[in-house]
Amino acid sequence: MNVLEKPDSAMEQRQHRQNYLNNERNQPDNRTDRDFDNGPIRQWSGKPYRSKQFLLANLTAENGVGIQKLTFDQDRDGAINFKYFNIDGNYADIKDVARHDGLSFEDWREWFKDCDLSQPLAVIHFSKFRY
Repeated sequence: MNVLEKPDSAMEQRQHRQNYLNNERNQPDNRTDRDFDNGPIRQWSGKPYRSKQFLLANLTAENGVGIQKLTFDQDRDGAINFKYFNIDGNYADIKDVARHDGLSFEDWREWFKDCDLSQPLAVIHFSKFRY
């Protein structure tokens, strides 16, 4: 797969994102695009988690790859929900965020329904676009 090509399916895209998010939660949350100097993109050779991986591409910030921190804020009642969030301090339209992910807002919300929204999440960009 060429570095600029999209994954074959939305499910592959979601799986890559989920694997990254699981690993990102264990990393310090003060990384910036400048810190993104080596991003290996790998694919399983067979059954996931039971087979070897091979390298598809090694991406860097020079390729346009970057990470932004997504945090959900509390409403007046102290509840965290999808209405109040920011990406590196910028307030984007949640429907645009879902659309940029290739999903409807309903599908995007369903995808993240079991995430702990009190913890920061990573928005991974494979282009120069930033919120």
